[in-house]
Amino acid sequence: MSKVDIGRARSLSIKCLSEVSWHDNDRMRQDVREAGGLGVDQFDVKWSPENAAGVSSLIESVDGGGRVRKFLMDVGWDVAYMDGVFRREGIDRMLAAGEIQYLYITHEHVDHLWGLPAAVKYRPDVKILIPTGFSEKSRELIRESGHTGKVVELGPEAPHLLFPGCASVTFDIPIFSRPAGSRSSTSTWRGGG
Repeated sequence: MSKVDIGRARSLSIKCLSEVSWHDNDRMRQDVREAGGLGVDQFDVKWSPENAAGVSSLIESVDGGGRVRKFLMDVGWDVAYMDGVFRREGIDRMLAAGEIQYLYITHEHVDHLWGLPAAVKYRPDVKILIPTGFSEKSRELIRESGHTGKVVELGPEAPHLLFPGCASVTFDIPIFSRPAGSRSSTSTWRGGG
């Protein structure tokens, strides 16, 4: 990829809302083993519900003109757990007030996507950005979450300018327990300054 000017950001902050994908690694490994191993579709695993948590971060940037922009990167796994996280951190109010521009889903693993209903209940029409290659099962999960807004796919052409000073690149990467039919794409973002 050649060098690309993505603009300038005065500041970029990342607030980790939850980095606990699941509570017990041994239980997670046992769930995967019992389902048939790492090659099994994550939708076919009988996950232990009490073990689910989730990954999510709030990204906030101030561009060169002083405009504040926010997006939620990933929405976790367990809906009740993530709802508690979102309420504790004020994400519920930010979503309801329209302060969060979109939900940016890096990939379709359970701990990054399945908590979607906890976010969209506060703003059903929020835009969602996903990497190209999402399985039909994950797309169905988005539809069933109560989401009524636009879903934008980020393909392998690069970079995708999210806003001045922040861009995203989508690429294929092998992941375990991927849903059947997915291309195993993931997205990453970069702030510039």
